[in-house]
Amino acid sequence: MFWGISTSGVLRAMEEERSKGLYTIGFTSDRACPMTKRSNLCIAAPPTETPTIQKAHMLAGHIVSGLAEATLYPPP
Repeated sequence: MFWGISTSGVLRAMEEERSKGLYTIGFTSDRACPMTKRSNLCIAAPPTETPTIQKAHMLAGHIVSGLAEATLYPPP
């Protein structure tokens, strides 16, 4: 799993990791961001103020992490 927060360097890395078969997750505030085509899952927070976007991404990141952990390490 590869996580990226929208920057140009992350876009190149995301393409590379996806080509290797990694599941890629992008975090952006722009639904038209090029990241949407480069990631398996793109979480686009409503573009308001930067702190609000960061809070939305933090919450989404915790949810995705919890789902991944539950999938990889299910309770006995």
